[in-house]
Amino acid sequence: MVRDAHGRKMSKSLGNVIDPLDVIEGITLEQLHETLLKGNLAQAEIEKARDGQKRDFPCGITECGTDALRFALCAYCQQGKDINLDIKRVESFRMFCNKLWNASKLAWMFWGTDFVPNDSEEPSGNEGHLDKWILHRLNIAVDTATKGFMDYEFGNVTSAIHSFWIYEVCDVYLEVIKPIMNSSTSSPAAKDSVRNTLYTIFEEGYRLLSPFMPFITEELWQRLPRRRGDLTESICVARYPTVHESRNNKQINDEITNLQKLVRVTRSMCALYNTVKAKKKPDVTINVHDQTTKKMLQQYTDVFVTLAYVASLTVTVNEKPPLGCATEIPDSSCEVFLHIKGLVDVDLEISKLTAKLSQTKAQYQTLHNRIISPDFAKVPENVQEKENEKLTHTKQELDSIQTALDTFNKLKQE
Repeated sequence: MVRDAHGRKMSKSLGNVIDPLDVIEGITLEQLHETLLKGNLAQAEIEKARDGQKRDFPCGITECGTDALRFALCAYCQQGKDINLDIKRVESFRMFCNKLWNASKLAWMFWGTDFVPNDSEEPSGNEGHLDKWILHRLNIAVDTATKGFMDYEFGNVTSAIHSFWIYEVCDVYLEVIKPIMNSSTSSPAAKDSVRNTLYTIFEEGYRLLSPFMPFITEELWQRLPRRRGDLTESICVARYPTVHESRNNKQINDEITNLQKLVRVTRSMCALYNTVKAKKKPDVTINVHDQTTKKMLQQYTDVFVTLAYVASLTVTVNEKPPLGCATEIPDSSCEVFLHIKGLVDVDLEISKLTAKLSQTKAQYQTLHNRIISPDFAKVPENVQEKENEKLTHTKQELDSIQTALDTFNKLKQE
């Protein structure tokens, strides 16, 4: 059963009935109010329903389209479960469609007008590390989607496809290949490898997504060049992607996974120490404890610099911490040093963080007092869980702010 975002059964008197056509085509709040007059509701119930519509749809319902609605319903789909349909989630998938379109435009720019893909879907052997990684991730997405279809776990299928497109293709691969494709010094062979890898992941990615979003994928797929001998007329009758063993590469997948962890740590540090607003990007030093890890990181230096939005990366082995740096220890294998001295106004940042620390302490104390109150046991379990999560998050934020303050105070003394 499809329920509203709060888990309530849809009812005209509650004003929470969602017409699929209104989601597809969009509707204003005033037009939603007008739909209540077409029924036989009493005036009191109409006023109650209007209040419900104002709460749930204060700006009406944005035009989302058929593809986004279908994808959202399948994303909710789990056997034996009701669907609590949140329009905001449908809207997020409409933005996913926009992201897909814009990513495709970037790919068309990289392919150019005379690009002809390789005859075979198999890797050519000339792929770079990131090409091999994204083909491996495509394999994983295909495998997860295939198993999900076989088990009728459509939520798992949509999650795998969405994650592949957003977090792996758009957030990582497209960002990393931009410097390669836009550089005049990149070799023709490197660019050709990127173009063919890009074609493979987009063409198969469209086919992966087609059962859920047939309209946008058909439009995008029809604009692709074809491999020689491919006479398929529509994506609707195209073969669904299959796993290619030749694309599996666990070693590179593990290396990129470790690299992404370091990128996340570095970007969190940049946000914490406010280097984002600095006139130039910060330098980063990563100190490791063996030559193997150093060699691995050095071969991904350009990737790290691009994804972490930093000026440079230096990898050392068992060296002392450099001066003028903030420090973070992701795990026992390395330490990350962010060079911040001279990039930010230390006194100003100390002032900001001191005020933020005071404010966050007050929030933490309020949450803590609420949780230890005897009346808290009477609160529903789901609310208790959310409050405890807030408390944990606030404590982590307090620790981060204190760490940043200690770092800035240390910088003043250097």
